[in-house]
Amino acid sequence: MADKTLEFSPAQKRALEIYKNSATMYNDYKPCSIEAIAKQLKEEGYEASSSSVQRWKKKFDFDSYLDLELQSVMVKDNSIIIAQQATAGAAKKTVVDLEKNAALMGECHDLLQLFVKQTKEVYQKTKHIKNADAKLTLAIYTQCGTREDKFLDRVANSGGDKLNSDEILQEISAIDVDIED
Repeated sequence: MADKTLEFSPAQKRALEIYKNSATMYNDYKPCSIEAIAKQLKEEGYEASSSSVQRWKKKFDFDSYLDLELQSVMVKDNSIIIAQQATAGAAKKTVVDLEKNAALMGECHDLLQLFVKQTKEVYQKTKHIKNADAKLTLAIYTQCGTREDKFLDRVANSGGDKLNSDEILQEISAIDVDIED
């Protein structure tokens, strides 16, 4: 790393910025040439030549600053990749869970319809429903309804952009209401 006691002039600081900022993933993190830096400095009103930029590069060890910048970028890129992979895995698992829940709820509703139909037939013949049958019907109905409510809540929370209260207020404020007499 460059000696910390050295002071940068504004032109030297800008040269270092250009050097670091020119190394992007689009050019395999290779900085632009000394000539390009000198040309950009001149266009921005700084007095600089290729030879002076080359001296600054050596004096202030621009490459060490670039290495630090690239290490920082790599850490950020890796965290983004890890977060994307984790999110993708969770999304796939959620989709599978939602599909399983939908199938299970369909089966529960089929079972409930069958049991209600049988209980209804017995009631029409005897005009009486057994307490156990009524409790079982209620239990199946409650399980189906509760599971479906949870399923719908999960679907609602599983995707899309969420709005915060400020965004909702802004959207509502943007609505024009015309009142006619």
